[in-house]
Amino acid sequence: MADSLTGTLGPVILDGYLLDKAAEFARDVLFFPTSEVVRLLPGGRAREAFRYQGAGYPLRGGWYEVTLRWQNIRGLLDQLNAILGAPGPHSLIFWRRDTLTYAGDSSRAEFFLPRPPAVNDAAGLGPWNPPPGTGGLDRLATEAAIGIGGRNANGEIQPSTPFVITKKAAADYAADTPAAGEAFFHENGSRFKVGTIPAAGERLFVRMVPIVSVFDQGRVEVKTQAPAVTKEPRDVLLVER
Repeated sequence: MADSLTGTLGPVILDGYLLDKAAEFARDVLFFPTSEVVRLLPGGRAREAFRYQGAGYPLRGGWYEVTLRWQNIRGLLDQLNAILGAPGPHSLIFWRRDTLTYAGDSSRAEFFLPRPPAVNDAAGLGPWNPPPGTGGLDRLATEAAIGIGGRNANGEIQPSTPFVITKKAAADYAADTPAAGEAFFHENGSRFKVGTIPAAGERLFVRMVPIVSVFDQGRVEVKTQAPAVTKEPRDVLLVER
């Protein structure tokens, strides 16, 4: 499996529009795990744990909060106002791979994705080619493998061998069974099944750039009275629900 890219990787895509005309762009990405109270402690305290998502779902669920920050909104001002004029939800791609972890049980071959893949990789799973500035496609492509991997005699990390991924139309997905080392992903990005079933105690990992469904939580405009200032900063807070 190829190493994931890090950093702010190019402009985001919001509702299908590449926001690439503004200067000095940054983003803040927060992920909030879904949790629940499992035990009440003395003094009114509570002990929480990650909420069980259901059979075949990732071990950890949650939701994203993403803040897009422009030091100068420039030519994106009207476009952004038009996009966010609708109440949502809006589709957001911010070019960072999720790592989804699934528990094996020696029998389950099908698993579920909380968000559809974004990247048009070798398997053609997603609708979008990475824009300039996002680096190599192999480091943004969707990957799946059993186990984290190990180390060789020199202590170097040896990644697990990834599944060979194929995108399947609904009818073919239902009818076909992947061979050992293969994984079939449903065309709508909601699920996948593997030909090598993870045993009890093993972990199945999927790395992918997701399409996140978000709502606009308000815009923060920073203005100045100086008539010669041409910059207009803008923050946009987007929350997954």
